[in-house]
Amino acid sequence: YNTQFEHEVEAFEAKCEELLKKYEGMFVAFYKGEVIDFDDDKTALFQRVLDKYGHDTPIYFQQVLKEGIPIYGIPGIDID
Repeated sequence: YNTQFEHEVEAFEAKCEELLKKYEGMFVAFYKGEVIDFDDDKTALFQRVLDKYGHDTPIYFQQVLKEGIPIYGIPGIDID
């Protein structure tokens, strides 16, 4: 499962330039190296995709941004 999910993340990153042209600012659901759905409302997208594919499918959800993947700091946790 984790390996498949990691492949989805890598595929998303590899296609980032292409995705920006079509989905900039949108949230996408990425599975098997392709966008399977998108929406500007992440909650609606998440619910729709989970209803269709279930909770066991390794789908990568991400907002498509020029700045890349946002990294959030969590107080009390250091990542080296």
